[in-house]
Amino acid sequence: MTTNVLDLVVGEIATDSQWSAENDKYIVFVDDVELDKISIFDEDTAFMFAGDGNLIQEWKNKIADESIFDDELNYGNDDIVIEVCVVDMESKEILAVKGGESHGDIARFAGTGTYFAMPCWKQNSCAKTAVRTAIKNDKYSGGEVKYIEFDSRLNNIKNMKTISDVNREIHKRGTVMNRSNGTIIGKLNDGVIVNLENTTSANDAQSFIDDVVAGKIHVTAPSPSMYAPWTEDEKAELSSALKKIFAKKQAKRGKMALI
Repeated sequence: MTTNVLDLVVGEIATDSQWSAENDKYIVFVDDVELDKISIFDEDTAFMFAGDGNLIQEWKNKIADESIFDDELNYGNDDIVIEVCVVDMESKEILAVKGGESHGDIARFAGTGTYFAMPCWKQNSCAKTAVRTAIKNDKYSGGEVKYIEFDSRLNNIKNMKTISDVNREIHKRGTVMNRSNGTIIGKLNDGVIVNLENTTSANDAQSFIDDVVAGKIHVTAPSPSMYAPWTEDEKAELSSALKKIFAKKQAKRGKMALI
């Protein structure tokens, strides 16, 4: 469902592209909807996301219109939050972080695929390879590997869709999985489970799908720490980071005005 890797040695972020929704019994997921777990601001700052999909979309919108520097942010609630790692790509410096796991001060990992991605990265020192390894081994990560390389800014980030599109694609072509054993129950066609692999679970799972389609269960980029509320220190760190990013943007605009 999610594997995020930040490599500060080479300077790169890589993630999977799967989104999902779940309850205590079932998971429904969809790959390659072109809503990426990475956002770029002003070419210099990268935001790597996990957690609640609605909140990720809300923050992406605020980054795009720059209201993230002015508006009060919604961090989530006691049930589920947004995770973020904010990175200055020029200096290869983490400006703020919520959630995930670190490998010293040179790499960070987030999502259900961390268990597979971290040892792979330690061996290969490649964020993309680490995500591919997680996708092969973690039943809950998938899709195209999305990335941005800091030095060249080479990337395949599109962000052409929204979380509403993700919900529509789940409704249209999602895959339903049994959470306890990872077996596929069936595929969705306009919100109905078809191509059944397990008819016994189908009726029960359909009720779950109906709740997802109705918006009662949010789509997420799941990560174990998305259930831990933000601390005041984490909020203060992010606020400080956003002030630095905004000041850098303003300074750049000032220089351009003098040209």
